Amino acid sequence: MTEALERTAIHEAGHAVLSCLLRVPFRRVTIKPRGDSAGRGVGTPWPFLFRPDLPGQGPRVARRLEAEIMVLFGGYLAEVERYGGEPAEWGWSGDREQIADLGLYLAGPQAQRAVDELRDRARGHLRAAWPAVEATAQKLLEVRTLRAAEARRLYLAAKPA
Repeated sequence: MTEALERTAIHEAGHAVLSCLLRVPFRRVTIKPRGDSAGRGVGTPWPFLFRPDLPGQGPRVARRLEAEIMVLFGGYLAEVERYGGEPAEWGWSGDREQIADLGLYLAGPQAQRAVDELRDRARGHLRAAWPAVEATAQKLLEVRTLRAAEARRLYLAAKPA
């Protein structure tokens, strides 16, 4: 087993665990390479009329954007927690671009401050749920793809009481 595959499993497990914890729907998570991606989480589509780019969307939309941003940070933060230092640029460049876009929808000119606060919250959540990250990564290394229901079972079995 290569270090790159283990890194990918930790990264994707970070996304999956935060999705479970924050109740952000997703279909599956995989470490099977596809295109230029070493792994990915497959989410559920946003509601048809969901338009975070329109002003005045209200607190429900803000909470959804905050949760999505924290989930996007999950992979990066899991790699940092496990390996220290900064992960490879290519490993999370897509996540970073989405974080920047959603941050602008969420907070406009104060996006960087809001994103930094959400990163810190996501870090705290991830550390509290670290056993679930480890269990999910291990299972991903065994089976390569987890459906959301299996990832949730692993999260619930490993989360602190």
